[in-house]
Amino acid sequence: MVRGATHQGAGLFGGAMAFDGVDDWIEVLNPYVIEPWEKHQYSVSLWVRSESLANFQEARPILGDNRRYQVAAGLSGGQPVLTSHAGNFTDCCVGEPVVTSPLEGSPSAWRHVLLVVDEYAAPSTRLYVNGRLVGASRETGANHGGYGLLIGAVRDGRSRPGRGWIGQIDEVRIYDRILHPVEIDQLSQAPESGSKTDVARTSP
Repeated sequence: MVRGATHQGAGLFGGAMAFDGVDDWIEVLNPYVIEPWEKHQYSVSLWVRSESLANFQEARPILGDNRRYQVAAGLSGGQPVLTSHAGNFTDCCVGEPVVTSPLEGSPSAWRHVLLVVDEYAAPSTRLYVNGRLVGASRETGANHGGYGLLIGAVRDGRSRPGRGWIGQIDEVRIYDRILHPVEIDQLSQAPESGSKTDVARTSP
């Protein structure tokens, strides 16, 4: 269910959804058909572009079901990074977020972000940017969410979503399994039409 977000023709793979950071998000009405409660292994793949440094300065969410599936922006040492609390097995104050290394290139470039969560592994949570592993959790366990999966925002508790993403999100995919490295590499490939200035590249 699209709630305020708008479709723009100038996405990375054709069109993309644009979010204003105020009252725009997409709600997945029944996310639990994607990844049943009894199976806590999943992968999330998406392309994202920021249109404001406020995304990083204010740690704005890109998507999530509270902490489950969660990917957000943030700062580490004053540098823009991507984060996830998917490995925090409670809703508040337990565990540290997975934090990527500082983003290379312009913060406003398109980036492929991939989150892999395996509750039974250590680390339980891994973050990839443009196909490269750039962050992992230090603990086991995974958050089970329960507030509803949103794209472009996060509902923290059962209240109305707060400040959301300012920019574009494209090609969101959620898998009920751990992706193979070959699949991660394939998903991180930008289309031929994407210019070098449009897509940030991570050094090998």
